Amino acid sequence: MAVDQALLTSANTDGQVTLRFYRWSPATLSLGYFQIAEQRCEHPPSSRCEWVRRTTGGGAILHDRELTYSLCVPCTNRLSASHRELYHQVHGAVIEALRDWRIEASLYASREKAPAKLSFLCFQRRSPGDIVLQDVKICGSAQRRLNAAILQHGSILLACSEFAPELPGVHDVAGFNVPAASFQRRLTERLSERLQLAFQPSQLDEREQFISREIQQRQFAQHDWNYRR
Repeated sequence: MAVDQALLTSANTDGQVTLRFYRWSPATLSLGYFQIAEQRCEHPPSSRCEWVRRTTGGGAILHDRELTYSLCVPCTNRLSASHRELYHQVHGAVIEALRDWRIEASLYASREKAPAKLSFLCFQRRSPGDIVLQDVKICGSAQRRLNAAILQHGSILLACSEFAPELPGVHDVAGFNVPAASFQRRLTERLSERLQLAFQPSQLDEREQFISREIQQRQFAQHDWNYRR
C-alpha cells in the first residue's frame, strides 16, 4: 500500500505511468478508508489476520488467494482525463485476460439502489462496473487522486480463502485454476493493447523506496491511522 502511494507521487511529479502487481503474505485484511475498525468483529473468519486501512474507499478485502494490481497515471497522460474510462478500460482488460482461459466474465450493470447497510466485505457488495462471473463478484477496484494524477488499484479473486470462506473465486466458479503469474502476464498484454502503452519491467528507484518507507512508517504502520474511524 505504501509503495502504491509512492508510485502515485512519482506519477504526479515525474509523469511516469506505472503498472504494478503484488500478492500478500501472510493473508491480510485491508479495511476501506471509511470503514470503522470495530466492524472487524462482524467477520470472525478473518479475525486472526493482520490488517491495515487503505487510502481508498469500499469494503474490506481479504488479500490471500488473489492478485492485487495498481496503475498510476500522471496528469500529462490522456488516461487521466476520465477516471470512469480508466476504470472500464482496466476491467475490460481483466475480462479479456480471463477469456484466454475460456472464462466468460462480464461487467456488473445493475442499477438497483445499494442496501441501507452495506456488507463488511467488498466482494459481497455490487457496484456498476465490477466484474462478475456467473453473478459472483471476482474483481473490484477503487481510485485515488493526487492533484491530477490517478492511482487505481484493485483485487482479482482467484480462489476461495479459508479466511473468507463465503467468497468463491475464479477457480471455484469456473472449475479451472488460473495461475497468478500467468494471469499477470496476460493482463499486462491486454492492458498494453487497450491503453496503447508499452510496459517495461523495472524496480523502484531510490527515491521511490525512500518515499514508500516514509509513508509506511508515518501512516500504514500507525495505530492512529488504522483506528482513525
